[in-house]
Amino acid sequence: MPPLTRDVVPDHFPAGTTVKFTRSLDDYQPSDGWSYTIYLNGLTQKFSKAATVLSNIFQIQFDPADTASLLPGAFRYAERLTKPATVFTLTEVSSDGQGNAVYSFSGYTGPAPQQGMNVNVEGFTNGGNNIGGEITALVGTTSGTFVLVNAGAVDEIAAASATIPAEIHDIRGDELVINIEPNVETAAAGTFNTFEEAQLAVIESVLAGRITSGIENYQIAGRSVTKIPIKELLCIRGTLRAAVWRQNNPGRLGEPYKVQFNLENEDQNYPPTWQDITGLDR
Repeated sequence: MPPLTRDVVPDHFPAGTTVKFTRSLDDYQPSDGWSYTIYLNGLTQKFSKAATVLSNIFQIQFDPADTASLLPGAFRYAERLTKPATVFTLTEVSSDGQGNAVYSFSGYTGPAPQQGMNVNVEGFTNGGNNIGGEITALVGTTSGTFVLVNAGAVDEIAAASATIPAEIHDIRGDELVINIEPNVETAAAGTFNTFEEAQLAVIESVLAGRITSGIENYQIAGRSVTKIPIKELLCIRGTLRAAVWRQNNPGRLGEPYKVQFNLENEDQNYPPTWQDITGLDR
Protein backbone atom coordinates (compact mmCIF):
# COMPACT_ATOMS: atom_id res chain seq x y z
CA MET A 1 0.00 0.00 0.00
CA PRO A 2 1.44 3.42 -0.92
CA PRO A 3 2.26 5.85 1.90
CA LEU A 4 -0.62 8.15 2.75
CA THR A 5 0.01 11.89 3.00
CA ARG A 6 -2.48 13.33 5.46
CA ASP A 7 -4.25 16.57 4.67
CA VAL A 8 -1.59 17.92 2.32
CA VAL A 9 -1.49 18.00 -1.48
CA PRO A 10 1.99 16.75 -2.46
CA ASP A 11 4.08 19.41 -4.21
CA HIS A 12 5.97 16.91 -6.37
CA PHE A 13 5.96 13.26 -7.39
CA PRO A 14 7.32 11.14 -10.26
CA ALA A 15 5.00 10.43 -13.18
CA GLY A 16 3.64 6.89 -13.31
CA THR A 17 3.72 6.27 -9.56
CA THR A 18 1.02 5.86 -6.94
CA VAL A 19 0.23 9.00 -4.95
CA LYS A 20 -2.25 8.94 -2.08
CA PHE A 21 -3.37 11.81 0.15
CA THR A 22 -6.36 13.01 2.16
CA ARG A 23 -8.12 16.35 2.49
CA SER A 24 -10.12 17.43 5.55
CA LEU A 25 -11.92 20.72 4.90
CA ASP A 26 -14.09 21.99 7.74
CA ASP A 27 -16.29 24.13 5.49
CA TYR A 28 -16.80 21.36 2.93
CA GLN A 29 -17.85 18.20 4.71
CA PRO A 30 -18.75 15.13 2.61
CA SER A 31 -21.61 14.53 5.05
CA ASP A 32 -23.08 17.87 3.91
CA GLY A 33 -23.12 16.73 0.30
CA TRP A 34 -19.77 18.08 -0.89
CA SER A 35 -17.59 16.20 -3.36
CA TYR A 36 -13.95 16.88 -4.21
CA THR A 37 -12.00 16.83 -7.48
CA ILE A 38 -8.44 18.00 -8.01
CA TYR A 39 -7.55 19.51 -11.40
CA LEU A 40 -3.95 19.74 -12.69
CA ASN A 41 -3.20 22.03 -15.64
CA GLY A 42 0.23 22.08 -17.29
CA LEU A 43 1.68 23.76 -20.35
CA THR A 44 0.32 21.19 -22.83
CA GLN A 45 -1.52 18.64 -20.68
CA LYS A 46 -4.19 18.51 -18.00
CA PHE A 47 -5.48 15.90 -15.61
CA SER A 48 -8.15 15.53 -12.93
CA LYS A 49 -9.08 12.99 -10.27
CA ALA A 50 -12.14 12.77 -8.03
CA ALA A 51 -11.87 11.81 -4.38
CA THR A 52 -13.53 8.95 -2.59
CA VAL A 53 -14.88 9.41 0.94
CA LEU A 54 -13.67 7.44 3.93
CA SER A 55 -14.85 8.31 7.46
CA ASN A 56 -16.13 11.68 6.20
CA ILE A 57 -12.68 12.57 4.83
CA PHE A 58 -11.80 13.04 1.17
CA GLN A 59 -9.26 10.50 -0.01
CA ILE A 60 -7.48 10.98 -3.33
CA GLN A 61 -5.31 8.43 -5.10
CA PHE A 62 -3.38 8.87 -8.35
CA ASP A 63 -2.76 5.46 -9.87
CA PRO A 64 0.32 4.86 -12.09
CA ALA A 65 -1.84 4.80 -15.23
CA ASP A 66 -3.30 8.22 -14.31
CA THR A 67 -0.01 10.10 -14.55
CA ALA A 68 2.24 7.87 -16.67
CA SER A 69 1.73 10.03 -19.77
CA LEU A 70 2.25 13.39 -18.04
CA LEU A 71 5.35 15.24 -19.18
CA PRO A 72 7.70 16.43 -16.42
CA GLY A 73 7.19 20.03 -15.39
CA ALA A 74 5.07 22.38 -13.33
CA PHE A 75 1.30 21.84 -13.14
CA ARG A 76 -0.91 24.41 -11.46
CA TYR A 77 -3.76 22.80 -9.60
CA ALA A 78 -7.15 23.70 -8.19
CA GLU A 79 -9.13 21.81 -5.60
CA ARG A 80 -12.78 21.97 -6.65
CA LEU A 81 -15.54 21.38 -4.12
CA THR A 82 -18.97 20.71 -5.60
CA LYS A 83 -22.34 20.47 -3.94
CA PRO A 84 -25.36 19.53 -6.08
CA ALA A 85 -28.68 21.30 -5.85
CA THR A 86 -31.34 20.28 -3.34
CA VAL A 87 -34.85 20.24 -4.83
CA PHE A 88 -37.97 20.13 -2.63
CA THR A 89 -41.28 18.72 -3.83
CA LEU A 90 -43.75 21.27 -2.49
CA THR A 91 -47.40 20.49 -1.88
CA GLU A 92 -48.82 23.68 -0.37
CA VAL A 93 -48.09 27.05 1.17
CA SER A 94 -49.92 28.90 3.91
CA SER A 95 -49.58 32.39 5.37
CA ASP A 96 -49.21 32.72 9.11
CA GLY A 97 -50.66 36.22 8.99
CA GLN A 98 -47.45 37.74 10.36
CA GLY A 99 -45.56 38.22 7.10
CA ASN A 100 -44.26 34.65 6.90
CA ALA A 101 -45.09 31.76 4.60
CA VAL A 102 -45.02 28.10 5.64
CA TYR A 103 -44.12 25.80 2.75
CA SER A 104 -44.89 22.09 3.04
CA PHE A 105 -42.76 19.51 1.22
CA SER A 106 -43.35 15.81 0.67
CA GLY A 107 -39.71 15.03 -0.05
CA TYR A 108 -36.52 16.32 -1.64
CA THR A 109 -33.57 15.20 -3.75
CA GLY A 110 -29.92 16.15 -3.22
CA PRO A 111 -28.03 17.02 -0.03
CA ALA A 112 -30.01 17.44 3.16
CA PRO A 113 -31.36 21.00 3.56
CA GLN A 114 -30.31 23.11 6.52
CA GLN A 115 -31.60 26.27 8.12
CA GLY A 116 -29.96 29.40 6.81
CA MET A 117 -29.64 28.11 3.25
CA ASN A 118 -31.10 30.19 0.44
CA VAL A 119 -33.92 28.62 -1.57
CA ASN A 120 -35.85 29.66 -4.69
CA VAL A 121 -39.56 28.74 -4.90
CA GLU A 122 -41.34 28.34 -8.24
CA GLY A 123 -44.33 26.60 -9.75
CA PHE A 124 -47.21 27.98 -7.68
CA THR A 125 -50.13 29.49 -9.61
CA ASN A 126 -50.12 32.54 -7.39
CA GLY A 127 -46.95 34.46 -8.27
CA GLY A 128 -46.72 35.94 -4.80
CA ASN A 129 -45.79 32.52 -3.45
CA ASN A 130 -42.82 32.18 -5.82
CA ILE A 131 -39.98 33.93 -4.03
CA GLY A 132 -36.42 33.40 -2.89
CA GLY A 133 -35.20 33.63 0.67
CA GLU A 134 -33.43 32.13 3.65
CA ILE A 135 -34.86 28.99 5.17
CA THR A 136 -35.99 29.31 8.79
CA ALA A 137 -37.90 26.98 11.10
CA LEU A 138 -37.05 23.87 9.11
CA VAL A 139 -39.03 20.91 10.42
CA GLY A 140 -38.81 17.31 9.24
CA THR A 141 -36.31 15.24 7.32
CA THR A 142 -37.85 13.25 4.47
CA SER A 143 -40.90 15.52 4.60
CA GLY A 144 -41.97 18.54 6.60
CA THR A 145 -42.11 22.33 6.40
CA PHE A 146 -39.91 25.38 6.24
CA VAL A 147 -40.62 29.08 6.63
CA LEU A 148 -39.73 32.05 4.42
CA VAL A 149 -40.33 35.70 5.11
CA ASN A 150 -43.09 36.48 2.58
CA ALA A 151 -45.67 39.15 3.35
CA GLY A 152 -47.35 38.48 0.02
CA ALA A 153 -47.98 34.78 0.59
CA VAL A 154 -51.41 33.37 -0.24
CA ASP A 155 -52.75 30.03 0.94
CA GLU A 156 -52.48 27.57 -1.93
CA ILE A 157 -52.46 23.82 -2.44
CA ALA A 158 -50.53 22.96 -5.60
CA ALA A 159 -47.57 21.06 -6.97
CA ALA A 160 -44.49 23.28 -6.91
CA SER A 161 -40.79 23.09 -6.18
CA ALA A 162 -38.11 24.88 -4.22
CA THR A 163 -34.43 24.69 -5.11
CA ILE A 164 -31.32 25.26 -3.04
CA PRO A 165 -28.82 26.09 -5.84
CA ALA A 166 -25.77 23.96 -6.49
CA GLU A 167 -22.44 25.34 -5.26
CA ILE A 168 -18.95 25.14 -6.75
CA HIS A 169 -15.89 26.46 -4.96
CA ASP A 170 -12.23 26.30 -5.95
CA ILE A 171 -9.36 26.31 -3.50
CA ARG A 172 -6.74 27.75 -5.78
CA GLY A 173 -3.96 30.32 -6.18
CA ASP A 174 -0.68 31.00 -7.96
CA GLU A 175 1.26 29.19 -5.26
CA LEU A 176 -0.63 25.93 -5.84
CA VAL A 177 1.83 24.06 -8.05
CA ILE A 178 2.70 20.38 -8.36
CA ASN A 179 5.97 19.50 -10.06
CA ILE A 180 5.74 16.27 -12.02
CA GLU A 181 9.12 14.55 -12.06
CA PRO A 182 10.38 12.10 -14.69
CA ASN A 183 9.70 8.41 -14.19
CA VAL A 184 13.07 6.87 -13.36
CA GLU A 185 12.08 3.62 -15.09
CA THR A 186 11.33 5.13 -18.50
CA ALA A 187 13.46 8.30 -18.45
CA ALA A 188 16.43 8.51 -20.79
CA ALA A 189 19.96 8.39 -19.38
CA GLY A 190 21.05 11.78 -18.12
CA THR A 191 17.52 13.01 -17.42
CA PHE A 192 18.24 13.50 -13.73
CA ASN A 193 21.62 15.22 -14.22
CA THR A 194 21.78 18.89 -13.35
CA PHE A 195 22.93 21.52 -15.84
CA GLU A 196 26.27 21.77 -14.03
CA GLU A 197 26.81 18.00 -14.20
CA ALA A 198 26.07 17.94 -17.92
CA GLN A 199 28.36 20.91 -18.65
CA LEU A 200 31.16 19.47 -16.51
CA ALA A 201 31.15 16.35 -18.67
CA VAL A 202 31.37 18.52 -21.80
CA ILE A 203 34.25 20.61 -20.45
CA GLU A 204 36.22 17.55 -19.37
CA SER A 205 35.67 15.97 -22.78
CA VAL A 206 36.98 19.12 -24.46
CA LEU A 207 40.00 19.20 -22.15
CA ALA A 208 40.81 15.58 -22.92
CA GLY A 209 40.77 16.33 -26.64
CA ARG A 210 42.77 19.54 -26.31
CA ILE A 211 45.50 17.93 -24.26
CA THR A 212 46.09 15.35 -26.98
CA SER A 213 45.84 17.82 -29.89
CA GLY A 214 47.43 20.85 -28.18
CA ILE A 215 45.99 23.30 -30.70
CA GLU A 216 44.41 26.48 -29.34
CA ASN A 217 44.22 28.45 -32.60
CA TYR A 218 44.87 27.99 -36.28
CA GLN A 219 44.38 29.78 -39.59
CA ILE A 220 43.34 28.34 -42.95
CA ALA A 221 42.91 30.34 -46.14
CA GLY A 222 42.71 33.64 -44.27
CA ARG A 223 40.20 32.40 -41.74
CA SER A 224 41.35 32.01 -38.16
CA VAL A 225 39.87 29.95 -35.35
CA THR A 226 40.72 30.59 -31.72
CA LYS A 227 39.64 28.08 -29.11
CA ILE A 228 39.08 28.75 -25.42
CA PRO A 229 42.50 28.58 -23.76
CA ILE A 230 43.15 25.54 -21.59
CA LYS A 231 43.68 27.80 -18.58
CA GLU A 232 40.15 29.17 -18.93
CA LEU A 233 38.74 25.68 -19.45
CA LEU A 234 40.39 24.58 -16.22
CA CYS A 235 38.84 27.55 -14.38
CA ILE A 236 35.41 26.69 -15.77
CA ARG A 237 35.91 23.06 -14.79
CA GLY A 238 36.83 24.10 -11.26
CA THR A 239 33.71 26.24 -10.93
CA LEU A 240 31.48 23.45 -12.23
CA ARG A 241 33.11 20.81 -10.04
CA ALA A 242 32.52 22.99 -6.97
CA ALA A 243 28.86 23.50 -7.93
CA VAL A 244 28.35 19.77 -8.51
CA TRP A 245 29.99 18.95 -5.16
CA ARG A 246 27.63 21.34 -3.37
CA GLN A 247 24.62 19.79 -5.15
CA ASN A 248 25.67 16.30 -4.12
CA ASN A 249 26.54 17.37 -0.57
CA PRO A 250 23.75 19.71 0.56
CA GLY A 251 24.34 21.54 3.81
CA ARG A 252 28.14 21.21 3.62
CA LEU A 253 30.55 24.03 2.78
CA GLY A 254 33.37 21.87 1.52
CA GLU A 255 35.39 18.71 1.98
CA PRO A 256 36.86 18.35 5.47
CA TYR A 257 40.65 18.12 5.85
CA LYS A 258 42.57 17.02 8.93
CA VAL A 259 45.15 19.58 10.02
CA GLN A 260 47.73 19.05 12.75
CA PHE A 261 49.69 21.82 14.46
CA ASN A 262 52.92 20.75 16.13
CA LEU A 263 53.45 21.85 19.75
CA GLU A 264 55.96 24.64 20.14
CA ASN A 265 58.85 24.53 22.63
CA GLU A 266 57.98 26.75 25.58
CA ASP A 267 61.71 27.37 26.30
CA GLN A 268 62.30 28.90 22.94
CA ASN A 269 63.62 32.45 23.11
CA TYR A 270 61.12 34.61 21.27
CA PRO A 271 61.70 38.31 20.62
CA PRO A 272 59.68 40.66 22.87
CA THR A 273 56.28 41.66 21.64
CA TRP A 274 56.63 45.18 23.14
CA GLN A 275 59.53 47.54 23.41
CA ASP A 276 59.76 50.81 25.28
CA ILE A 277 60.73 53.51 22.85
CA THR A 278 59.84 56.43 25.14
CA GLY A 279 62.66 55.94 27.64
CA LEU A 280 60.29 56.48 30.57
CA ASP A 281 61.06 53.07 32.10
CA ARG A 282 64.80 53.66 32.08
